[in-house]
Amino acid sequence: MQCALEQADSAGRLLSALSRFSGERAATRIVATAPEGLEDLSRRYLAKRQDGLPALRELVEAGEYRRVRELAHDIKGTGLGYGFPL
Repeated sequence: MQCALEQADSAGRLLSALSRFSGERAATRIVATAPEGLEDLSRRYLAKRQDGLPALRELVEAGEYRRVRELAHDIKGTGLGYGFPL
């Protein structure tokens, strides 16, 4: 069974989204309210995640969809702890 990311249109949409958030195009601003006391940690978390976007892009381009899913799951799970909604 083929993963949804393995379809060319899905991979293309993901690459487009990665471009928007990795600074290759005009920056897209994400607005979120960090829990009280976690503002500085949340900023650092976002900076770290943005630094990792080129690696995620490389995984998509290489067709390493299992790793893409693992990283997306990690981002989703850790982001909740820093006050970012699903």
